Amino acid sequence: MPAPAPLFACLESLTRLHGRACDPVDLCAGLPREDGDISPEVFIRAAARAGLVCRLHPLPADVADPTLLPAVWLGRNGEAGLLLGCDP
Repeated sequence: MPAPAPLFACLESLTRLHGRACDPVDLCAGLPREDGDISPEVFIRAAARAGLVCRLHPLPADVADPTLLPAVWLGRNGEAGLLLGCDP
């Protein structure tokens, strides 16, 4: 079985972390996809379907504000990951 697309995997983990476990495929139904994954803008719309509020904050990872965590980190080459904490 292939690994899930990065933002799909983050969406699934984030909903589970907030006690709103949902199938990301269901949350993204009818929304546009790019190469099997979703864009950051579509991620926000899908997260809203799970009752989560998300915003884009283009900051380097070393400037992460702990009050904004958990956060989804977006890499330049399509990578994504869930940032749960940071060192002050």
